[in-house]
Amino acid sequence: MKIRRIPPSIISRLRKAGFTTLESIAVAPVEVVSEVLRVDEEKALEVIQVAREKFKIEFKTADIVFNERFHNVKFISTGCRGLDEVLSGGVETGAVTEFVGEFGSGKTQLCHQLAVMVQLPPEAGGLSAKAIYIDTEGTFRPERIIEIAEYRGLDPKKALKNIYYTRIQSFSEQLAILNKLTQVTDEKIKLIVVDTVTSLYRLSISGKMKYRVEDMHKLAFFAKKMLEIAREREIAVVYTNQVAETISKRIPVGGIYLEAFVDTRLILQRIRGRVKGVILQWLNRVPQRKFTKFEISERGVLDVY
Repeated sequence: MKIRRIPPSIISRLRKAGFTTLESIAVAPVEVVSEVLRVDEEKALEVIQVAREKFKIEFKTADIVFNERFHNVKFISTGCRGLDEVLSGGVETGAVTEFVGEFGSGKTQLCHQLAVMVQLPPEAGGLSAKAIYIDTEGTFRPERIIEIAEYRGLDPKKALKNIYYTRIQSFSEQLAILNKLTQVTDEKIKLIVVDTVTSLYRLSISGKMKYRVEDMHKLAFFAKKMLEIAREREIAVVYTNQVAETISKRIPVGGIYLEAFVDTRLILQRIRGRVKGVILQWLNRVPQRKFTKFEISERGVLDVY
């Protein structure tokens, strides 16, 4: 007799093995679930099918998808013409944009500037909107918001009031904040910044001999939910991310567990002093390579002439 629901005892065993969401069970290989539950593959497939049936998957014709994308997408200018050109207009709403780079490459400066730029009227590159700023490393500086706002012609006091800020201290808090974000009712919010998206994740796994499946699933779960928030509410989600050293190169932290839920990735580099460089790795999941420079000054992030 086929099961219609997953028994609590099986859920408990799956959780212990790192399968903490229905999504993770639904996409798991049959042989893996079979091994975890110590049942035959037929029984494991029944468990997977129950998880899959919980999802309501609908189809749309491609013309509807095209119209939704090009009629609903809006852009937030970075305040830097060269970077806007690399991004084909700016940071997109309804998408996740990731700035990757080492310390001092300008990631946080860009986040501060975007939190101001989103408040400008459309004719000035903004959306007359507000921002949420999630700070995981204590790098947010209100005084930078004031400097950038003054240069952009905004009232600094209003600029500060239009940014909802929170400082989180652990990866558990980072996961818990997803519930808060889904409860936000202010329709004026069009930008969510997470600076940095992987720092608390790295801290949570430090000292472990190897990455556990559960840890990686949690990061993927966070990234997936943030992408859903971006899509459903037509909000621009912006991450900053760190790089990890390997034997041959530097790679973004999180691997496929994060990048699978990122639409656009840019790699930031230190060039000299206040001058930084940006390389576009992919835009809307399409591999591309474009390069530009920008300069960090008291007035914010500006073009290099």
